[in-house]
Amino acid sequence: MHVDWGLIVYANLCVALGASIQATVGYGMNLIAMPLLLSIDRALVPGPLLLAHLLLVLALSTLDRRQIQRGPLGLATAAAVPGTLAGLAALSYLGHGAFVLFTALVLIAATALVGRRVPLAASRRNLLLAGLVSGFCGTTTSINGPPLAAVMGGAYRLEQVRATLTSFLLVSTCLSLAGLFAVGQFRLDSLLLSFSIAPGVLLGIVLARAGLRRVAARVNAQLLFFSVSGAATALFVGRELLRFA
Repeated sequence: MHVDWGLIVYANLCVALGASIQATVGYGMNLIAMPLLLSIDRALVPGPLLLAHLLLVLALSTLDRRQIQRGPLGLATAAAVPGTLAGLAALSYLGHGAFVLFTALVLIAATALVGRRVPLAASRRNLLLAGLVSGFCGTTTSINGPPLAAVMGGAYRLEQVRATLTSFLLVSTCLSLAGLFAVGQFRLDSLLLSFSIAPGVLLGIVLARAGLRRVAARVNAQLLFFSVSGAATALFVGRELLRFA
């Protein structure tokens, strides 16, 4: 079997970029890596990217445990269960064209949501809605962090958002992967693809610890995330528009 090492290296660099941002600000790996990975192979999303993301979440789950906000975490996690089930149902109806359109809308909405200027209230309703949307979008596109990050961002410190979101992503990602496995959307080939992009997660953690956090300390974390994710989203949307033109 021919292995295109150039594409594997590129895929790992995409994952490393997203992982380094998430290790710095607490969210963003999939929102950054997903549109770039789709240019390589549609099979990398959502299952393989979700498993690679789970590795990152596990590596970060021991950080800032005292900063976890258990109230928001419980509400969002409870709502992620029906969101995951709805996402699994949607996957069976989305053809290629519909998936591309849906993914583009999710990317634009998620980037705009996190990059907004007016903060959202961290109310019970908003936390439940954030968990529901995260479960749905995480299962269909692998993007499961921005809704909760957006709701908590205006009411909690960055350390609290990062710690709470990491714990939420640990649970919601496991839910999505279990659901994908149950409906036959995550099999041996998906597992092998996950292993092929796993080194990018480790590289991203190294990059974050080597200096990216010092950069983030001097600039607005939201601006750092918005700039990188916005560029990745623009590349994906632009590429798809050219294909349909």
